[in-house]
Amino acid sequence: MLRRAAGSNGLLRLPLHLLSGVLIAVTLPAMVALATFDPPQEQQIVPDDRQAGDQFGIAVAVDSSLNQGYLVVGAFRNDQVATDAGKAYVFERGTGAWVQMDELFAPDAVGGGRFGAAVAIDGGTLAVGAPGVGAVYVFDYEPAGDEWVFKQKLTASDGVFGDAFGWAVDIQGDTIAVGALEKDAGLGAAYAFVRDGFGDWSEQGRLADPDGEAGDFLGISVSVDGDRIAVGAYQDVVLTAAGLLEKGSVSMFERSMGVWTFDEKVFSFGGTAFIEFGRSVALDGSELSVGAPNDTPPFIPGSTIRVTGTVYRYDTTADPISSSQGRIWPSDKGVVGGPREFGFSLGLDGNVLAIGAYGDRAGSSGSDAGSVYLFDLDDNLLNESLKITAPVPNQFDFFGFTVAVSGDDIAVGADREDIDPITDDNAGAAYVYSLPAPGAVASSLTALATIAFLRRRRHRGDRA
Repeated sequence: MLRRAAGSNGLLRLPLHLLSGVLIAVTLPAMVALATFDPPQEQQIVPDDRQAGDQFGIAVAVDSSLNQGYLVVGAFRNDQVATDAGKAYVFERGTGAWVQMDELFAPDAVGGGRFGAAVAIDGGTLAVGAPGVGAVYVFDYEPAGDEWVFKQKLTASDGVFGDAFGWAVDIQGDTIAVGALEKDAGLGAAYAFVRDGFGDWSEQGRLADPDGEAGDFLGISVSVDGDRIAVGAYQDVVLTAAGLLEKGSVSMFERSMGVWTFDEKVFSFGGTAFIEFGRSVALDGSELSVGAPNDTPPFIPGSTIRVTGTVYRYDTTADPISSSQGRIWPSDKGVVGGPREFGFSLGLDGNVLAIGAYGDRAGSSGSDAGSVYLFDLDDNLLNESLKITAPVPNQFDFFGFTVAVSGDDIAVGADREDIDPITDDNAGAAYVYSLPAPGAVASSLTALATIAFLRRRRHRGDRA
């Protein structure tokens, strides 16, 4: 069952302000006119001890399957233990609000460790990346003490200083995927870890691109689903009809009988060089979404050509996967003050795809205020149904730098948000939004009823 925040009445709370009507396009220029809006803030998340320069919100992860739900937020520049040693926070959903529960540190924390640069959670296990020291730290929830306790430190069997192991991390069930994008002069790699029956983790395989070269940065992003792991290499040079172009790629790996093997390299058809394809990846069932935040959407007469970013979609049951390519972009791509870096971050759960665009001006709020777009993957026309901005957008907040989806909850990081915008202190913040129940939209707002789709999806915890 999908959970709502305790005490929520499920109503779309007012006031709302309507934005302009928008046009949506997919691979072919099929378009549908819709209304879109900024929903009310569910809750701004900041820690009790937020400090200037922490960049709280550099990484976010949310899971609604255990108890009332848990949110993990990284603050990789926190100096409490040592300069840039980093820290992570766990919040739990209480009665009608998220409350701070735990503060997590690396048990062997050192300056420059950057613990909290990446976070992931699934059920009663969470993982925190510390690429400055090349490690991922695993914590387990203990019901007896209602707390998260350190379980194990993960490192690569062939790791060396500077690999940036822990730059990206994802977890599902008994599998953790870790990216190490700087390994071997930026060739990059990823690693799979598996948990045994005693609760201990061990490395199960190194994931490498057989055609990889230095500077590909394989491991910039990772996503695990069952026996598959997708790994982004956003500067990979691929062969296209126009010749060799640095566009980026995603390498797919499969597990069989406990052994991981390279399956296929996914890359974009069309587009130009330097689109940063693979900067973000999200894998869930047969859906593979790939962010290309430096891509340019197709030109539509009457609009302005802008490098806003796009997201590519694939069906992992296709053979090859690349043959199933679809493509989506923001509705306001040609609008002055519109988005940039669309696709820099992705969150996916069932039919809900959240796409971060931290470079969005959010109207007239200024450069890099940021936004997040939501799409319904069950809608064949891929109508953009929700655009989220911070309640008070400010220049350089980087709202949408990270995003996560689980059940009813959407978590957004804004790691450059300031305690005092005048000082530009980069303390950071996170936000959690809960999706409204079907039919909760007031009759006077029936034009916005497209948001009700967001409840029609399976939850990550419901997958086999």
